[in-house]
Amino acid sequence: AALDVIKTAIIGLFATTGIHGPTSAHINDDAAISSAGSVEVKAESLGSNATSNTTAVTVGLVSAGATGAVSSNDSAVSAYVGSDVDIDTHKSDTSSGNVDVIAIGRAEADANALAAGGGGIQVGVGYSTVDINPSVNANVGTGTNIHAGGNVNVSAELMKTPAAPP
Repeated sequence: AALDVIKTAIIGLFATTGIHGPTSAHINDDAAISSAGSVEVKAESLGSNATSNTTAVTVGLVSAGATGAVSSNDSAVSAYVGSDVDIDTHKSDTSSGNVDVIAIGRAEADANALAAGGGGIQVGVGYSTVDINPSVNANVGTGTNIHAGGNVNVSAELMKTPAAPP
């Protein structure tokens, strides 16, 4: 009689998580910045984490469970100075005269799928996949004139670790 209660159990679960979108900082085309102490254009992703977790548990005389988890991260970070921009900086006791264009990207994706159970016959299938394709870009547009009293730095960096726990 107790076996009549749970003869067959079947379950299927699926989760998907995605991060898609830009973080950017820029100076528009045809802008003019004159007599500045320094100029910094900086775009930074402090942490973009796509996480999918699924768990399927089945119990029965015959039980089956299937679970899937998919995570993707296509985040984009860009810092740029547009085309035909004029920038003039000067160095002083209180300013560096530098022109910095900096992009820092961070991207992570995790997927975990667990299928478990018990019974006379139990089948469990877990499938997980991760797709991570971040982009990081820093540039200065064509026709731009930079007269820096200090250094000019244009850098793009993809970091492996988040700046803070997401």
